[in-house]
Amino acid sequence: MHKLSRVWRILSKRWWSAVGVLLVAVSIHAETSPPPEQPAGPPPSIVILHLEGGIFAGTADYLLDNIKKAERAGSPVVIELDTPGGALEATRDIVKAFLGARVPILVWVGPAGARAGSAGVFITMASHVAAMAPGTNIGAAHPVGLGIGAPGGDDDREDGKSGRRSLDDKEVMAKKVENDTLAFMESIAKFRHRNVEWALSAVRDSVSITSDVAVELDVVDMLATTVEDFLEAVDGRTVETSAGEWVLRTRGAVRQEVGMSLRQRTLAFLGNPNLVYVLFVLGMLGIYMEMSHPGAIFPAIVGGVSIILALTGLSVLPYNASGLIFLILAGVCFVAEVYVSSFGLLSVAGAGSLVLGAILLFDGPEDLGEFDSLQVVVSPSVYITVAVLSLVFVLPIAYLVARTHLRKPVSGREGLMSVVGKAIEDIDTESGRVFLHGEYWEARSGEPIAAGSLVVVENVNGLILNVRPKPE
Repeated sequence: MHKLSRVWRILSKRWWSAVGVLLVAVSIHAETSPPPEQPAGPPPSIVILHLEGGIFAGTADYLLDNIKKAERAGSPVVIELDTPGGALEATRDIVKAFLGARVPILVWVGPAGARAGSAGVFITMASHVAAMAPGTNIGAAHPVGLGIGAPGGDDDREDGKSGRRSLDDKEVMAKKVENDTLAFMESIAKFRHRNVEWALSAVRDSVSITSDVAVELDVVDMLATTVEDFLEAVDGRTVETSAGEWVLRTRGAVRQEVGMSLRQRTLAFLGNPNLVYVLFVLGMLGIYMEMSHPGAIFPAIVGGVSIILALTGLSVLPYNASGLIFLILAGVCFVAEVYVSSFGLLSVAGAGSLVLGAILLFDGPEDLGEFDSLQVVVSPSVYITVAVLSLVFVLPIAYLVARTHLRKPVSGREGLMSVVGKAIEDIDTESGRVFLHGEYWEARSGEPIAAGSLVVVENVNGLILNVRPKPE
């Protein structure tokens, strides 16, 4: 019995040893062997968005809406970017969506000749993977617009010595916006592990660089001549989204090109300050025509629709209430011209209000050099032309109104006053008849008037005229 138990102990030890060796071998094999291939399925899809021109409310709505749809579909988003920049608030909304996206956001600046200027720098650096085509550039992200000028700097003081001059209110606001934009850019660059120093210089000093330098400085990830090259290059790359790690499967992916919806195109179209101004003036002129010609209907419809479109445009543009008040005052002057004989003075005042309203409606820099497409101001040629055309349109009607007010009445009691007629029979204080305006009238006079004499109507008493002899 003792021998049997000893044999069992030996066999047990050898059995557990064999099991241990087997487990170690399986573990080593699992570590060294490649992972199993993912099961074949339908090719992945990628949403392709096109961002060209200025970045304002319409383009921001286009990007945000399609990013949400891509998140629901689980599809990465590729943005083909070519922009001189745009509104800072719209850019903040886009960057916020990029940083919190549950799907990868890829930005390609291209084709050759394209640029990622101003707001485009923020958008490019906020993407999970960024690429640029050869012959493109990125940079010049200093904030401009809405009365923001360069902050105060070195200047000559009143005592003639060079020194730091004091900042006025506009420059203080400009400095605040610049510092806030610098912090915004720094947070994006750190979050995406990009070149923080260059990012700050792009905002502070408006630095701009070419695509190859951008790759060397770790501003973007790679060069890619086309979108197809970009998708080939990022295939298999792992990115960190808000939902966790995501391995890109872009080789052979189905591309879904998505354009702007009608609403988004309308918002982008109405985001033109010149168009908004013209629509507002057209709306007021339409109401003026309806007031001067009641029942025409069509001018009222055109005017109402124009004002609604203008207000929609103002909702996506930064405007000043003072400019809007001057435009409304212009409309009031034009309408008042219909009822008050001002001999054109109200029309001139309305045209002047149109000019002041255009100047004050948008308070932006008038000369942005190569970034003129980002101007949020009404062009002087536009508001001068509109003011002149409004005078050409309104003054003739004002003239007709004034002439009507000055014209002598031709009917009723007022139309008979001072009219010259002819006595048909002798006229005295009790009887007599005269002929005037092709009609026979009973007449009375305080002095005798012989038949055939010319008389002048002094007063009308019912159907009897009080007349006097016409002087020689």
